[in-house]
Amino acid sequence: MGKVESLSSVGRELFFKNLLGSGSTLYFQCGDAALKNFDKKSSTAVQSRQIVMERGKLFFRGSVEIDSAAKKSSPARLFFYANSVGYFCDIELSFGVTGAWCPVPDEIKKIQTVERAKSVILSGKLSYMASDVAVEINVSVPESYDALSSTNISKYLCDDFSSEMPGTVGLRKPLELLYVDAAHVVLGDRNSSYPFGIGQRYSIVLDFVLSPVIRRSVRAGCVVTKIESAGERRCFVCAMDRVKEEDSRFLSEGLSRFI
Repeated sequence: MGKVESLSSVGRELFFKNLLGSGSTLYFQCGDAALKNFDKKSSTAVQSRQIVMERGKLFFRGSVEIDSAAKKSSPARLFFYANSVGYFCDIELSFGVTGAWCPVPDEIKKIQTVERAKSVILSGKLSYMASDVAVEINVSVPESYDALSSTNISKYLCDDFSSEMPGTVGLRKPLELLYVDAAHVVLGDRNSSYPFGIGQRYSIVLDFVLSPVIRRSVRAGCVVTKIESAGERRCFVCAMDRVKEEDSRFLSEGLSRFI
């Protein structure tokens, strides 16, 4: 097994928003043995479109196989794989007439099964109007970060940046690009320099350098939907919209060929 990390609360939210309705395949294995040694051959496949999240619970339409039809509940492991990364969570499935359900998991773990090359260079520009004046802010990925990893949010909020260059401590830090997927972008602010608020709308351009000869720019609108903070440090979770269909396809499918 590769390196295992737990997703942050925002990472879990993004995970479910991206997963549900995507048409991806997830795998269940019920029973105590699944929690110790998950075996895909012994698991049950379920399409993500069969899953509905309501009132803090996940409802699974259709049947989930268990050893005994008389069982009312069973421990289980839910597993999902994408872009060389495995995700899993341990749950307690309850069974009823209409199907199975479980509480939304408190913890989702990520397994980096293949070391991902830092082959994608990513930067961007955020823009908005302030008192009829156009404001543009350059954004870049912090050193040693991978903006395609949803674990960046918890990492950023607790990372030690004490090795900054002398003379820069206390100065306004640049806005940082922490995470990008087909529907979201997460921006980081180290010392509360940017007064962004819930519901505020911006335009963003994301510039990908995929190879020495392949570049791609994605333009979108984005609105702040959630703010995570620790001390002065803040993460702005933004939902993207007004994304061209071919750009959305690139972010959700094409980009995986380069990571």
